[in-house]
Amino acid sequence: MEAGIFSLTEKHFIIGTLVSEIQYIFELQCKQKGIKFEIHCDHNVQRLSFNSDIGRIKQILMNLVSNSCKFTTKGGIDIFIKLKVAKSLAGDSERVLEFTVSDTGIGISNENSKNLFKMFS
Repeated sequence: MEAGIFSLTEKHFIIGTLVSEIQYIFELQCKQKGIKFEIHCDHNVQRLSFNSDIGRIKQILMNLVSNSCKFTTKGGIDIFIKLKVAKSLAGDSERVLEFTVSDTGIGISNENSKNLFKMFS
């Protein structure tokens, strides 16, 4: 992935399973640091299923949350998962998941945030 060369593997997954896995991985770690950790995802959204590369989605989320845990010393971390409807290029409506990781840590500079999802050369 770092070299910008990777393949996507589309699989069927349920949002609630992803939420549970992320919660399991980071809840204790944050509790031990004395910081709050919450995932905000409507129960109706948790029941939804999607076809996407769940491995890549989980990898990105875990990297973001791991960095949040590392650089947050007080306050907490919140993950927001929202369902949105967008128009595809063909003009059809499609469901889109929006993930937001928010923390009270030192943050990412504006300069570095522009490069978060750019390929490494």
